[in-house]
Amino acid sequence: MINLKIYSLALGLSFGMFALAAGPARTADAPVLPGGEEVLTRGPVHEAYADPASIRPQPSFVVPKQPPAPIAEEPPDQKPEDVNVIWINGYWSWDEERKDFIWTSGFWRAPPPDRQWVPGGWAKVNDGWQWSPGYWASANQSEFQYLPPPPDELDAGPSVPAPSDDSIYVSGVWVYRDTRYLWRPGHWIGYRPGWVWHPATYRWTPVGYVFVDGYWDYPLAERGLLFAPVCLQPRYYLEADFVYVPRYVVCTDFLFGALFTRPDGCYYFGDYFGDRYARRGFTPWIDARRGGYGYDPLFAYYRQHNGSDRGWERGLRDLYVGRSNGDIAAPPQTLVQQTRVIQNITNNTSSSTTNVRNVTAIAPLTQVDRKMVKLQTVTGGQRAELKKQVQVTRDAAAQRQKTEARLQSQGPAPAKPTDKPVVVKLDVPKAPAVLKGTTAQRITPTPKKDVSAPPPILKKDVPPPPKKDVAMPPPPILKKGVALPPPPRKDVVPPPPPKKDVAPAAPPPAPPPPKKVVSAPPPQAAPPPPPAPKKVVSAPPPAPPPPPPPAPKKVVSPPPPPPPHPAPSPPRVSAPPHSAPPPPPKAAPPKAPGKPGK
Repeated sequence: MINLKIYSLALGLSFGMFALAAGPARTADAPVLPGGEEVLTRGPVHEAYADPASIRPQPSFVVPKQPPAPIAEEPPDQKPEDVNVIWINGYWSWDEERKDFIWTSGFWRAPPPDRQWVPGGWAKVNDGWQWSPGYWASANQSEFQYLPPPPDELDAGPSVPAPSDDSIYVSGVWVYRDTRYLWRPGHWIGYRPGWVWHPATYRWTPVGYVFVDGYWDYPLAERGLLFAPVCLQPRYYLEADFVYVPRYVVCTDFLFGALFTRPDGCYYFGDYFGDRYARRGFTPWIDARRGGYGYDPLFAYYRQHNGSDRGWERGLRDLYVGRSNGDIAAPPQTLVQQTRVIQNITNNTSSSTTNVRNVTAIAPLTQVDRKMVKLQTVTGGQRAELKKQVQVTRDAAAQRQKTEARLQSQGPAPAKPTDKPVVVKLDVPKAPAVLKGTTAQRITPTPKKDVSAPPPILKKDVPPPPKKDVAMPPPPILKKGVALPPPPRKDVVPPPPPKKDVAPAAPPPAPPPPKKVVSAPPPQAAPPPPPAPKKVVSAPPPAPPPPPPPAPKKVVSPPPPPPPHPAPSPPRVSAPPHSAPPPPPKAAPPKAPGKPGK
C-alpha cells in the first residue's frame, strides 16, 4: 500500500510564487467565461517560460491542419511589481487528443539577464505544418545562423569526480566555429542559490538548427506569472471585436509533481501519466537526461536546492510512480474536476493545505495571495504601451516566418555537418522601457568584464577518443550544511597539455598563467596515416559572459583531463571545456526554502 503522507511531504514545497488566497473553495462548476473559453488544467508550457534545453531536439510534429491566424490577446489588468517583467504573446499549439489547436496563453515574464526573446511560428511543409520554436537569444543579436545538424554527441559522463557535493554536471555539446563543428566537453558547475544555469542547446527549425549558448535564468517562481492554455471556439475568436484576456494562472507548486518533457523540446504540465503517454514520448522531468548523463536543468537546480532534505527526491519520485501505475489519483484533467476534488479535500478535516496544492493546477488571478506575489494594477497609459509592445513582437514573429519561408523556397536545409550554414538578419524586439508608474526597482547588471570569459575553443587535427573512464554516478544529494564555495579565480584558461598514455589519477594541476596558449601536437592515429601535425589555432573567443555578482562566490571546477588514448579514425575536432560564467547580481537574495507542508 502506498503511503500517501510521503507524497504530501514531497510536494509541500516553498517554491511557489503564489498560493490560493484563504477562503472556501468554489462548489459550483467552472464559470462560463466570455468568448466560449475552456480553461485547461494541462497542456504545453509556454516555451519562453521554460524549455528542457535539449542537446539535439527532434523536429516538431507535422500537423495536418493549417493553424488559425493569431488571435487578439491583451494582458490582464494585474502585473507583478518587478519592472523587468514584460508581456510575451501567446501562440497556437496542436493538441493530439483533440486533433485541433489550442491557445497557449501569453504571460508576464522577467527576461533572463542580457537576453531577448525571438518568437516562434508555424511553417508550411510538404505534409502539413510544423512549429518553429522560439528561444532566448543574446541581447542585441541581429544576425542568426541556421546550422546543419550537429554530429552525434560524444559525452560519456563525468571524467573527474564532482569538486563538491553541490556541483551540477553540464553535458558536453557541439559548437560550430568557422566551417566545422568543435566538441565542447562536459564540465561541473557550482550550485548558485537563486540562479538556474540553462545549458547550451539547439533549437530545430525547418531551415536548420539554431544554437543558443548557455545563460543564467531565474527559478520558476521568480520568472513571472504563467497563464493556463485555453480551447477557443472559432465562432467567437473570428469575430472582429474579439479580445482574449488570460484569467487563470498555472500554480508553480503544482508543476513539480506533474511536469513532463517531449522529444520536440517542450515542457508539458498536468495529467500525462501512464504507459499511453510514455509511448508518445512524455517523460517526467525528474527522469529526463541531456545526452544520457546530464540532468534536466530545472531538476538539477531544485535537486541541489532541496539537497539538505533527503526525502525530497525520494518522495517526488514515488509520487510520479504512484500516479503512473494508478496507486495515486492523477491530477484533474478539467477545471470542473479540480473544483470538485478541492471541495472534497476541504470537507475532509484530516487533509492538509499541501494536499490542496498537489491537485490545484490552475487558479483565478483574483485569488492569488498578495502576500506571496506583489501585484500592481496596469493603468490606462501602461496598457497603451503594452499594446504597442504586443504588436512589435507579433511583427517580429511574422518577419521570422517570412524569412524562413523564403529560405525554404531556395532549397533544402543544411543536412550534413559539413554543409554551409545560412546567415540571416532579424529585427528582434528589444527590451521595452520601464512602464510609467511602476514602483519596483529594476535589476540592472553591472558592466561586463572579460575576466570570467571561458577559454577559446581550439581547433585540432585529431579528435579526442571516446572516454574510457567509468561514468560517475549522478551527483550526490547534499549533506546537511552546505559549505560556501571558494572565491573565484580571475582567469580561466585551457587545461595543460596531456601526458601521453598516462591516465590521470588525481584532479589536474593548476592551469598555467593566462598568456599564450600552446597545446602539444596531437597524437597520431593508428589506422590510416595521420596528417602532418598542425599548429593549434584558436577560434574567436565567445562573447563575454555576464559579470560576477557583487559578492563573488563562484566555484571554479577543474576542467576534465584530456583523453589518455590515441584517437580513432575518422578525425574529428575537439574543444576544451566551457566554464559557466557567474550569474548577474540580483536586487535581493533569494528566499530560503521553506519546510515541507504537513
